[in-house]
Amino acid sequence: MVVARIEFHAVARRFPLPGGGASAALDDASFQIESGAWVTLAGPSGCGKTTVLRLIAGLEEPDAGEIRINGRSMRGTPPHERGVAMMFQEAALHPHMSIRDNLAFGLQARKIPHGEIERRIASMTARLELGPWLNRFPEELSGGQKQRVALARALLRQPSILLLDEPLSNLDAPSRLTLRRELQRLHAGSGTTLVYVTHDQTEAMSLGEQIILMEIGKVRQNAKPLELYNHPADLFVARFFGTPPMNILTGELRGQGEGLSFHPDTIENPDEGTATLSSPPAVESPLFLHGLKSGGLKLPMQVSCGFRPEDAAVESTTEATTPSNHWRLPCRTSAIENLGREIWVHAQHKGQPIVVPASNTPLPEPGQTFQLLIPPAKTHWFQKGSVLTIDSYCQ
Repeated sequence: MVVARIEFHAVARRFPLPGGGASAALDDASFQIESGAWVTLAGPSGCGKTTVLRLIAGLEEPDAGEIRINGRSMRGTPPHERGVAMMFQEAALHPHMSIRDNLAFGLQARKIPHGEIERRIASMTARLELGPWLNRFPEELSGGQKQRVALARALLRQPSILLLDEPLSNLDAPSRLTLRRELQRLHAGSGTTLVYVTHDQTEAMSLGEQIILMEIGKVRQNAKPLELYNHPADLFVARFFGTPPMNILTGELRGQGEGLSFHPDTIENPDEGTATLSSPPAVESPLFLHGLKSGGLKLPMQVSCGFRPEDAAVESTTEATTPSNHWRLPCRTSAIENLGREIWVHAQHKGQPIVVPASNTPLPEPGQTFQLLIPPAKTHWFQKGSVLTIDSYCQ
């Protein structure tokens, strides 16, 4: 099997609008997918994920930029010459054909010898346990069974690139889990470059080696799953991954002696108490302080401070001491969400919403105030939506 490396270089795809002008489904997208990798395209509906698949498959041509497979430009290359198979959200099986005939149809159209077709079908039938269904028709199968047949049909082509467009979104949870495991098993050692589209952040994190996260036609971040989770490039990435999502407090970054302090904004309920979170470590560095002293950095500065719910904790009423290196943020409880295995405390600090896990302490009642403990090393800092950087102030 020939493996395939995919490259996008400043690719744009625009569609005309009824009243004139054009809408950018893809805008200046650049990334590369290594041969044999499993890459997940993630993002909300309408962000351009399916457009990327269609461009790789040759179903559409880019309006700008270049797409290469194995270093060769795909401009003008028809779909059947790209070594690509595509599986859609709907199984799209031929209803008047048996499952065996559905599997054989594409191979017959490519003039594959009959003996080779039978060999491939027998092998795939054993791998995906399709034997009992071969003489049935699509209407006799469940949704999960149809998707398994559609997957087998795509793999029978022995493609160098397999494109999967939200193939599991219409299935129930047990069927999704079963097919996800099946896909991982089939991909391991196959050499096929797999590009998987999903809007489900849990699915994106659990599948594949690389995630390309998109929003409104733009690539927001391209990295390994844990890199996206632990080091988001901007607020969109920070909020997309995590259940519950990252807590975000807006406020001012101010000078405090030789260091810095963060003062959360007051949206409502100013009587909830005050908190000055001092010396943010993400921005406390020689370069940043040099920017302060040289005048390149102007304070106060409007910023956003983020922290994962699991990185914070409700202060215990039974512990004698509180960790000295933690920030203490006064909060008011809004609601308690009991999910059985875990309990989440929904709260506010001066109107800004916060979600944290419940600890072993007595749960704060709705309307009750408590102190939230935040380890400064677990915070993330953003300015105008992007990660707060230092170098731009120190030229």
